[in-house]
Amino acid sequence: MIDLSQVYFSYPTAQGNLPALKNINLHIEPGEFIALLGANSSGKSTLCKLMAGLLLPQSGEISFNTSSPNAFIGDIKTGFPITSFGNDKMGSSCIKLTHPLIGLILANPEDQILCPAVEEEIAFGLQNLGLPYPVIMERVEKSLELLQLASLRKKPTYSLSGGEQQKLIIAALLALQPRCLILDEAVSFLDAQQKKLIQEVVRNLNKEQGVSIIWSTPLPEETEAADRVFVLHNGELTPQGSNAIKLRNCHCETVLSPKQSHPLDTRDCFAPLAMTNYVKRSDYNPAPKTKIPPSANADTKALLSIQNLTYKPAYHSDNILTDLNLNIRQGEFWGITGQIGSGKTTLLQLLCGILIPTSGKVHRSDAIRPDAVGMVFQYPERQFFNTDIMTEAAFGLRQKGLKEAEIGKRTEQVFSLLKLDGQLHHKSWMELSGGEKRRLAIACILVMQPQVLLLDEPTAGLDTGNKRDLIAVLKHLHHQSGLTIVMVSHDIFELTQLTENILILPV
Repeated sequence: MIDLSQVYFSYPTAQGNLPALKNINLHIEPGEFIALLGANSSGKSTLCKLMAGLLLPQSGEISFNTSSPNAFIGDIKTGFPITSFGNDKMGSSCIKLTHPLIGLILANPEDQILCPAVEEEIAFGLQNLGLPYPVIMERVEKSLELLQLASLRKKPTYSLSGGEQQKLIIAALLALQPRCLILDEAVSFLDAQQKKLIQEVVRNLNKEQGVSIIWSTPLPEETEAADRVFVLHNGELTPQGSNAIKLRNCHCETVLSPKQSHPLDTRDCFAPLAMTNYVKRSDYNPAPKTKIPPSANADTKALLSIQNLTYKPAYHSDNILTDLNLNIRQGEFWGITGQIGSGKTTLLQLLCGILIPTSGKVHRSDAIRPDAVGMVFQYPERQFFNTDIMTEAAFGLRQKGLKEAEIGKRTEQVFSLLKLDGQLHHKSWMELSGGEKRRLAIACILVMQPQVLLLDEPTAGLDTGNKRDLIAVLKHLHHQSGLTIVMVSHDIFELTQLTENILILPV
């Protein structure tokens, strides 16, 4: 179905072209389920975009076999630079349309959302194909039901959580009925229940309808359904197969069996609980039922206190948060989890002061400086103001009027802690991998020396090595520096390894 032969691709940088993929040879049969596994910056996203036709190889060949009625039409052959896309010298026969047959889901769902409402987004591609209105509505209804989005059909797309956005993009692509579905870290913001739903939907498409699946992920446990696993490392494919694979060179330091499942079943962890229910790490089990006090250190005055807080945005028919009470004390490490759409990001924004409660209040202790609550967003790109990395890291400090010597000292210390290599310092943040962007966003907050650090899904999309390094940094900040941390994550297993108390938000 898809053949790649000696494919090479590089990105232009200030220091010259940076190879992203080298000598890629890959053959995918019709109806196969292929997993692309590798660390951040290994080239997975670039390879996905090449197979979908969003990028052109600078050398080598990508062809689509037409021998099968379910296969693709056309080929991609080019030795010209990517900047020559559309140039007459490439010839009109070099590229043939494949977009009705290939569906690509990007790592950041915000990059693909075009319409103001959920059902309009699903219908958009179908309308562009010129399908009759009854067919469009039938497919929209089917996608909404399949992805459990029917209750959100009229909801503004800008109000969706990260996980809901990922489900929406998947629903929109499934409505187009592609013969090949390429998923680039498409479940990174989903909780365990929703991730299982997507995996089951994708497996059924593959087994029952013969849809080819290309599943790109940095996590070995997500590859268990694949017929074959291809490992990318530094832009090159390593030997693949369906048997156990050693992945130490890919920052996935484990031995993977395709039938190996996740070591922790979290399906029951998000049963509806009252917002006054908390889980303490020492009392953790997969179905927490024990109520414990919000803090074992009740005599210490809270740095941040939430009192009878309710939040209902203008675009929402129901409250996102209702009558919530929470005390966060000096030196505590809190985890916040819950199903997608339960209000995790909203709660962080209320704590940070970005949002204002509909009723109730968020009280800050007098011990907190006005600028001492720092938040790292779910999408780190949202909080970058400059192009150059060093300028970005120093931006907040310069706004405060600090001297350059102090700015240099702070940035050097934080960059060393977060292992932001010196070779990255004069790059644009747009040249960084997802993991590097997250570390840069954290660095920009840490240089400000916050008293409270709010983290929204900081490990989403990270490979095993980068996740391990970030967790080690958070443990250091908490235990050695006494920093108060509040971390949102859909991964309750991860929170039990890090935090002292976990707040589970119901939908």
